[in-house]
Amino acid sequence: MIILGLDPGTAATGFGIVAFDSGHLRLESCGVWRPAARFTLPEKLEFLFTSAAELLGRVTPAAVSVETVFAAKNISSALKLAHARGVLLAAAARASVPVFEYEPRLVKKALVGY
Repeated sequence: MIILGLDPGTAATGFGIVAFDSGHLRLESCGVWRPAARFTLPEKLEFLFTSAAELLGRVTPAAVSVETVFAAKNISSALKLAHARGVLLAAAARASVPVFEYEPRLVKKALVGY
């Protein structure tokens, strides 16, 4: 089973592709999408949607995992994060891939222990 994990952001969106086989996880690939800083917010969102749609079409994962929005002190940053999440969720929906959402602190705790 192939799973695509997404860590959304408008300045940088991280992705990781893992394979789950016989009870073991294996990292297949990972990277970061960085829209140009000069892009407007709509251009950044289009870049993220296109990048995610291309990767979903190439990899055809069984599921997508996306971090939820965390409670941020800066409302403007939280809104931009929500926009980025939205286009990633839309790309997964267009590819008919089920999406599972996790809190950032739970993801980090599972991966690094704190």
